[in-house]
Amino acid sequence: MTQPGTTTFPVRVSLSSKLIQTLWSIGKSAFCKVKLSVHDTTPEATTLALCPKPTTDFDIPRVLHQTQANDRIYLFVSRVPGRTLAEAWPTLTEKWRHHYVKTIVQNCETLSNHKGPILGGVDGMGICENYLIKFQAEENYPQNLQQT
Repeated sequence: MTQPGTTTFPVRVSLSSKLIQTLWSIGKSAFCKVKLSVHDTTPEATTLALCPKPTTDFDIPRVLHQTQANDRIYLFVSRVPGRTLAEAWPTLTEKWRHHYVKTIVQNCETLSNHKGPILGGVDGMGICENYLIKFQAEENYPQNLQQT
């Protein structure tokens, strides 16, 4: 078995934000996301399954498997072909950086045109995005989010 840190080890940490979420790259074809499970919120797998693919011009990862154990959700998704923005950014010229920022803004605008009856998850549950909640506010999704 190959040890972590060697060039042939197929799994590596791509993103880690303490105990909230960790993302492992599995070779060149998949990711494993481990996130805290928050009661009454929409799982990412549900959101990805309901993404409006016919109305977007960008690839969306495919859910390969999701499971839950204790207070964690384990989500395995396909890797969209190409480099991640984090990998590409240091090598981009200013022109290409502006191009990709503009593209991301356009994609956000496209997705924001899809309206629902509440500010929440695609299934009517809350969304667990702490950066959208006021500092030190009660984490009551989606009611607190709508007040913000």
